[in-house]
Amino acid sequence: MDLQAANTVLEKEVRRLYKVPEGVPVQELTEPGRTYVNYALETVLRGRLAMEELRPYRALQGIRFLDAGCAYGGFLIAAAESGAREVVGIDLDDRFLDIARPFLDAAGMPHRVAKGDVSDPAFMEGLGGFDLITCNDVIEHVDSVPLLIRCLARATNEGGCVYIAAPNRMCPEFIRKDPHFQLFGIVLLPRQAARRYLASRMGYDYYDVGEYFELDFHRALLESHGLEVQVINVPGGHQERVAELEAQFREVETAGAAFRDPKLPDDLNAEVRGAAAAAVQEFRTRLGRLRDLEGWGQQEAADLEAARMTRDYAVPVWHIVARRPSAKGYKTESPGLATKLRRKAGRLLRR
Repeated sequence: MDLQAANTVLEKEVRRLYKVPEGVPVQELTEPGRTYVNYALETVLRGRLAMEELRPYRALQGIRFLDAGCAYGGFLIAAAESGAREVVGIDLDDRFLDIARPFLDAAGMPHRVAKGDVSDPAFMEGLGGFDLITCNDVIEHVDSVPLLIRCLARATNEGGCVYIAAPNRMCPEFIRKDPHFQLFGIVLLPRQAARRYLASRMGYDYYDVGEYFELDFHRALLESHGLEVQVINVPGGHQERVAELEAQFREVETAGAAFRDPKLPDDLNAEVRGAAAAAVQEFRTRLGRLRDLEGWGQQEAADLEAARMTRDYAVPVWHIVARRPSAKGYKTESPGLATKLRRKAGRLLRR
C-alpha cells in the first residue's frame, strides 16, 4: 500500500469537504470544525488502534471484515494491514464515501466500499457473514439501535465478533464538552431539546445525533442475539478513578449552576442546568452507596462498586466486544500484559 500518496489525497479531500483552504493550519480552525477535520485525518490511526485492541479477542489474519459506517475508510486500511483477506465498508453518507473511495484507491488496496444502511436487514443479508465487524462512532447516530444491533449480530459468523464504540453521556468529560459539538450539557438532553440547543447556539438545524443509551442497554441487546459481551477498555485503579470523578463532578456542578448561554432561550438554559444537577446527584447517590459499603467494612463489595462506577462514569466511549460462540473456540492472538489486566477487570465487572 502507498499510504503516503493516500494521505495526500485524504487531506485534499477532507479540506474540500470542510472548506479549509490549502495552507491554513488545522489547529487554527474554530470548533467544531477543528475536531471534524482532525477526526477525518486520523481515520487510519483510529483503525490501527482498534485492530491492536481487538487482537486478543479475534485473530485478524485471513478474516472477512466489515466496517459498518466506514466514513473515510481508515479502518479498512488498518484491517488490511493486519491481514484481512477481504475488507468491506458501508456508509449512508455520500460526502464520506466520496473521500473514502479515492483515498483507498490511492493506497492501492483492494476493497469494496458501498452506500447502504447497516440497519436494513435486507441490505445486510446481501453482504453475507463476517468474521469481524467494527461499528465505530456510529451507534449514537442511527434511528434504531435495536435494529442496528440485530443486523450486526446476524452478520457475525460463528467464532466472529462485533466491536462497537458507544459514547457514554454520563462521563463528566462529555458533559462538560460533548464529542460532536463541544457544547456543555447537550449530551444530557432529550433529542428534541438537544436539537433546539444546537440550532440556538450555532444557528443551523442540523443535529444528526440520536439517543445516548446506557451500557446495560447495549449489553442486553447484544446478549439477546446470542453474543457474549465484554467491555474491554475499563481502566484500573478504581478507587483513584472514583476520587478523580468526585472532583470532576464538582466542576460539572459549578459549571451547571452558572450555565446561562445568552443565545439560548430561558427555558432551555434552565433545562441544561437541571440536567447537569440531576447527573451530579446520580453520581453522588452512587458515591454515597460506595462510602456506606466502606464504612460497614464490606471491602470486596466496595471494590466491586468502585469498579462499576469507573466503568459507568470514567470511560468516555465504551469499547464493546460481542462474540458469537463457536464449538471450535475463538481464534485469537497472544495478549500482552495490559490486555490480560483488562480481561481480569472485565471478569470482575461481570460478576
